[in-house]
Amino acid sequence: MKGVLAVFLLAAAYFCLMMPWGVFQDPDAFYHAHAAFLLWRDGPLLAFPWLDLTTLGASFADHHILFRAVEAPFVAWFGWAMGSRITSILLSA
Repeated sequence: MKGVLAVFLLAAAYFCLMMPWGVFQDPDAFYHAHAAFLLWRDGPLLAFPWLDLTTLGASFADHHILFRAVEAPFVAWFGWAMGSRITSILLSA
């Protein structure tokens, strides 16, 4: 068990060093962080009214629900930027 914890902590430290702390590499991070916050605040997204002019407007399915369920508490507790980074590091390790 100590070996598993040591490997996890080393991996987390490695990914923490690789994390670009000044910027987000992908603009999807903003979308996922806010969707995670909405999941935390309002519950699951059953519709996505902001996509009414796309094919996703009529039949929306949140295929990232498990990722957002993991990310939601971190975004709610630490804010969207730090919460997204912490989630990324923990899931990467």
